This record gives sequence, C-alpha cells and structure tokens, in this order.
Amino acid sequence: MDFRFGGSTINGVATPGEFGWSRLYIANGEFHFDTGLNTALALPAEETERRWEATNPEWPINQAVLHGATRDQFIARHKANHFQVAHTPDAESADHARPPRSDRARRRRRRDLGDQ
Repeated sequence: MDFRFGGSTINGVATPGEFGWSRLYIANGEFHFDTGLNTALALPAEETERRWEATNPEWPINQAVLHGATRDQFIARHKANHFQVAHTPDAESADHARPPRSDRARRRRRRDLGDQ
C-alpha cells in the first residue's frame, strides 16, 4: 500500500491469536531489524473503544501481549508503537512466519532488550 499523502485510514481490530512481528528501522545511520512472537488478545468492545479514543481511532489496533520485551522496551528501542505482523493459527506457525535471523543477531537482541 502506498501512503504518498502521509498515512492511511485503515481501521480494524487484530484477529486474536499468535503472530510473528518484524520491524526494520535506522539507528546510528545503519539499518537494523528485529523480529519476535506475540499474542493478540480479544478484549471487551468497551475497552477496545477506550483504547482507540486514547490513541488514533482511524488506525488499526492490535491488543497484544509482547513476548520477550515490555511495551516500554519496545517503544524505547523503535521510537514507535507499530510493526508488521503475520497472523497464524498457532505459535509454531508464527515462528515459521518470521524472517530468519542469525543466532548472533538473536543473542544481541536479547541482550539489548535485557532478555536472557
């Protein structure tokens, strides 16, 4: 999708279940890439509406549990609260949906996020 006018107004709630995520970003003038596994939750409609109104209701919402990092760690690292997702029927499929990474890169990510 091309956002040549500065954004989009795709609205919706993420499907509950397991998903793989990825984020490509620039830090210190270099490209970096992170990936992980998360779980999207089904919350009551009232809570979803409250969260939408507290952020941007024109954007989609994924009410996820982050595995391996807290919300604050994720936002501090990426300076953003969004990522690309691949929804899958289970955690094993989500792991296979993620792009491959080297063991070295995985160890560095765990160290950087304070995850042992």
